[in-house]
Amino acid sequence: MSTVCEQDSLALAPRLRPYQADAVRFITEAHAGGSDAIYFVLPTGAGKTHVLADLARRYRVNGRVLVLVGRTELCAQVTERFEAFGVPTGTIAGGRETNLDRIATVAIVDSLTPQRLVAYVAESRVSLVVVDEAHHTVPGSRYATILAAIRERNPQALFVGCTATPARMDRKRMTDVFPRCVFSRDIEDLAALGVLAQPTSITLRLPKLDLTRIRTSNGDYAQGSLAQSMLRSVSATVAASLDHVRGKLGLVFAADVEHAEHLTEAYRAAGVPADVILGKTAPADRARRIANWRERCHGLLVNVGCLTEGFDEPRASVAVIAAPTQSPTKYLQIVGRVLRVAPGKTTCTIVDVMGRDVDPRQVLLDSVLLHGMGGASSNAVQARNPLGALGCKHAKNAWLPVLDGSALGIGDGRCWFVTRDAKGSGLWTGLFMSPRGIEKAHRSLPLPELAERIHRAIAGNGPNPLTLRHAPWRDERASFFAVERLRRESPAHALIATKKRWNAGRVSDAITIASATRLLRRLDRVSV
Repeated sequence: MSTVCEQDSLALAPRLRPYQADAVRFITEAHAGGSDAIYFVLPTGAGKTHVLADLARRYRVNGRVLVLVGRTELCAQVTERFEAFGVPTGTIAGGRETNLDRIATVAIVDSLTPQRLVAYVAESRVSLVVVDEAHHTVPGSRYATILAAIRERNPQALFVGCTATPARMDRKRMTDVFPRCVFSRDIEDLAALGVLAQPTSITLRLPKLDLTRIRTSNGDYAQGSLAQSMLRSVSATVAASLDHVRGKLGLVFAADVEHAEHLTEAYRAAGVPADVILGKTAPADRARRIANWRERCHGLLVNVGCLTEGFDEPRASVAVIAAPTQSPTKYLQIVGRVLRVAPGKTTCTIVDVMGRDVDPRQVLLDSVLLHGMGGASSNAVQARNPLGALGCKHAKNAWLPVLDGSALGIGDGRCWFVTRDAKGSGLWTGLFMSPRGIEKAHRSLPLPELAERIHRAIAGNGPNPLTLRHAPWRDERASFFAVERLRRESPAHALIATKKRWNAGRVSDAITIASATRLLRRLDRVSV
């Protein structure tokens, strides 16, 4: 196991923000405790590269540092940041190898061919391997192949993944390669600190668009059907969004090439400067269009998936999501393009295009942020949109505030309880409790992953109307047996319920809160 270099001069390196320093601390402590494959979660714009650079500065004394990235833009960004932290850095990008004799190397995954990988592993003693956008690292991927080859020759190395979006829509799991998360921060945590722009949601309801009729394919709207529906709604999309984009620097995310081209022309016809970036756009032409957009300081760049990862322009303040999605990962990547703060910019606007009827499958801003948490200092996931980090499907469950967390009753004195880690890692713990005690525990997970595990556990037992916030039974009169159960848990609340004639839902909620509180206090929270 590697040791951390404590001899480097801190004076020459940029100062880390407190949460970045915390991330480094949790990573190095986990490694010292024996974990050698870990990951951390920070939103886009939160400075993941600063954390990686500080890790590289600390670990370079034990051997070489390799950083794996997916795109050329990231290669340049990481190299620049490492140099600022005093870590000499070379690159492997395309057909070129630059300064490979330096202690750190940033490599584009597709450029690290089997031959190059063999040569690098043979020539280098590696102490730290970092994977940016680690959600791409799943079994069978090129990323995983590279990591396995390095681990075989360097069993002492530390492998660290970083990502803003650990959840995936397919059945492949990043946690099969990076099994342990050690640190996480949410968008709202950092927006409250002023590190990220505070996002505001604008929803555009288009009367002639019906997303509910589009089938789901591979976890998202079927591409062809979505594109055709959005193409028929171009004029309505542009007309409804004009007031929100005029005079601003913004990005528009389209469903396909034809949709992007029609949106671009429609915005131009409405007097809004607009250009389009497509996968087929030549690199020189792409660079020219982006430069023109930046120089104007207002106007739109329309794209089809080209600018969802790795594209940075801090002044961009509005994102029009004209290609609705069911993927929280894709959605958060889009939102991340406008989250960075800049002089004069402390907020950003997310414009969601919706159909005439709400489609519960569609991911919207309210379903991916932890709204209702009472600010960054609160641990409770309030009932307004509990466990919302994974989408609308969790908002239907009746989560209730209990002590410093939230509980969901599922009947017979059983409930799920979730709370944030008290050590400050930003991770969450979920406990399944019954009158017998804790029956199942999911510990120290990012909220999206914890939410998905709990959702699967609830759904795996079949429909349970007791968990639903808007079930018809909740408006009915509370039964004698329910009030008696509440009396056993909390006589004072049972008296109030009788006097004020609480309905069945309110009595059920009171039972859940009282029983969960009793169980937690009895357990003294030692397992949390």
